[in-house]
Amino acid sequence: EIGGERVIRVRDAAGVEKSAINMKMEQVQQEITTGATALILEISEREVPKPEKQSLLHPQRVDLDCVEGTVSGIFASAE
Repeated sequence: EIGGERVIRVRDAAGVEKSAINMKMEQVQQEITTGATALILEISEREVPKPEKQSLLHPQRVDLDCVEGTVSGIFASAE
């Protein structure tokens, strides 16, 4: 967990997801290097203001200092 964000699953090119809850950051980075197509993140639960919920409807950049490489196709949910 870094800054309240935690990688909980890793999705490979075939669409198969595996748990990343017990992976160290180096293992997650290795998954990315070997072709992971998605990381599923979980953040700490909090009250989300309506303007922030609405902003999730539009594509935006998210800074993930702990991940090297390009991240795209992020799905976010306030529920």
